[in-house]
Amino acid sequence: MFLLIRKFQNYLQKCLFYLLINTILLSNILLFVNGTKINSTNFNEFEGEQQAAKAQFLASTGTAILAGFGIISVLALMR
Repeated sequence: MFLLIRKFQNYLQKCLFYLLINTILLSNILLFVNGTKINSTNFNEFEGEQQAAKAQFLASTGTAILAGFGIISVLALMR
């Protein structure tokens, strides 16, 4: 029984790790697309760069928060 619980724990740990990696990759792809759209649709180049920088900051902050939750959940499962 203990071995079965340990196997399930390892499986869940791997799933969380892959989910974390996929979330980070997806947020970076969305950030790139969003920044490109903002830069290409805005006539004022400086303003477009400012908006892209804001979007990049928000996306990186969100990625860091998600990564933190992912790491905490994996560490909690390892106990």
